[in-house]
Amino acid sequence: MRMADRWMAIAVVLVSGRASAAEYWLEGPANPAKSEASAQELAGEKAGFETKVVRRYVEDQGWRYVVVSEGLQAEAEARTAAAGLAGAITAPVTVFTRDGRNTQQVAVVEGSGPKASPVVPPVEIEVDPEVAKILDRAVAAHGGPSGGAGVVQRASSVRFEYERQLEGGLRVRHVYARRGADEALQVRVVEGSGIDSETRLVSGSAWLQTGRDAFATQDAQRAKELLAQASPQGIIPFVLVFGAAADTRSEFTRLERGENVEVGAVQAESLRFEGDRSTGPMTLAVDPKTGLVRQVSFEDGDLVHQFDDYAEVAKGLVSPRKITTWKEGKLVETTLVSTLVLDGPVPDAALARPAP
Repeated sequence: MRMADRWMAIAVVLVSGRASAAEYWLEGPANPAKSEASAQELAGEKAGFETKVVRRYVEDQGWRYVVVSEGLQAEAEARTAAAGLAGAITAPVTVFTRDGRNTQQVAVVEGSGPKASPVVPPVEIEVDPEVAKILDRAVAAHGGPSGGAGVVQRASSVRFEYERQLEGGLRVRHVYARRGADEALQVRVVEGSGIDSETRLVSGSAWLQTGRDAFATQDAQRAKELLAQASPQGIIPFVLVFGAAADTRSEFTRLERGENVEVGAVQAESLRFEGDRSTGPMTLAVDPKTGLVRQVSFEDGDLVHQFDDYAEVAKGLVSPRKITTWKEGKLVETTLVSTLVLDGPVPDAALARPAP
């Protein structure tokens, strides 16, 4: 799964409140020399494992280098893989699991099988203190683990107006509204070729109007999916789920400090996840003064979102008013947010059942 696609799935899980499934990974011993870990990485690859070397800061010891193999979905699979990897690198391999915020050591494998172990205490992966400081500041700036999309979801009503400037000169204005479980979306073409439309989901029933045609009934589930894509959580990528994701996703325990990058007029601090078997690389650019994420890049630049003109919407919710997106180096979309209001009035007409 592409990293950007996986983040869409993660956003759905985080916003809906569903817990993520446990994941397992393997780690060799902490080596003081990178050459030792690199030799273990090569031995693992020759044995058919997808391995990599990660650098980790250990307090009172300094930098250590660890060979890691990730992306295992079940404990039995992880234990079997650990036995094979331990035999390949001729060194103990530890099985770890992470479910949400909880990281635990499952077993230590010598090569012939897991060693018997008493009660295993929870462990925390050591993170570079500089990385942890930048990440903690960024999470706080975005409202913490319960901020962002969680604030939007908990609001009794939402009004969200924005304009999308797309390839080919197409400009489209969107007006999204929600009150309770009822939702509506108006789409108006400002410039270029397209068809105006309006979607309403009221009391579990859905209708769609295109052009000057009358409203026609629609599949409610399909309408709900369309409206979710047009909501703040669907239009404002990554940053609304960032606080919750950083608090629950293991990718954020494996960030490394990168070179500063220029985003607009800001020299941003960069944090990079190198990727693993199931997800591709990701790089964050964080404003050192505000802690806000100014840019996120997936798949080594295949997909880049830049965030500008942040504003505080409500307690725990800051949102960019300009989002610029590039794919494979080509500008494909600019989104300009003009209105994002929570717990305010929504016109009754916007959420009315269409006349029969």
